[in-house]
Amino acid sequence: MKALSASLPIGITLSALLLSSGLAYADNSRVRGGTLVCGGNHFSRLGATELHRTSYNLRNFSGNAKITIDSVKMYDADGNVLFSYPDNYLPDRAKTELGPHQTTQFSTGDVLGFDLNPADRPIQTHIRWSYMRGHRGMALNGSAVRTVRAIDGPERSRASSECMLLDSPR
Repeated sequence: MKALSASLPIGITLSALLLSSGLAYADNSRVRGGTLVCGGNHFSRLGATELHRTSYNLRNFSGNAKITIDSVKMYDADGNVLFSYPDNYLPDRAKTELGPHQTTQFSTGDVLGFDLNPADRPIQTHIRWSYMRGHRGMALNGSAVRTVRAIDGPERSRASSECMLLDSPR
């Protein structure tokens, strides 16, 4: 009988944890929009023979609603704006409207025409998005993929990290 009563708080705690995380997931899957925050970098080294760049991959996992990319802002290490969309253009291949199950991508190499000084990096990229026509659904998914390549040769390394949802109006 003691063993049963001793395990009861653990079982209740585990159930509460599973219930609360399930509610958090369900709540996160019904948002109207939000801001994704991603890391990144953009510089050259070794006498400008090695390029460090970041690609941002965005995915609409919703099966029934379109997402609009409302703004993209890149900040240097001191919080200064390096790039701002819609004030500046994203490359033509970067979609600013993502239909159900669509993805898009853009790179620091597409929008920053200069290498960052060591004091100005790393960078943060904030991507503000919303569902069209008041729909709600799963949050926009994003990842930052940092690549290092020789300026005239092959890719040397690659690392990926997920972007974080900073805020999401319900």
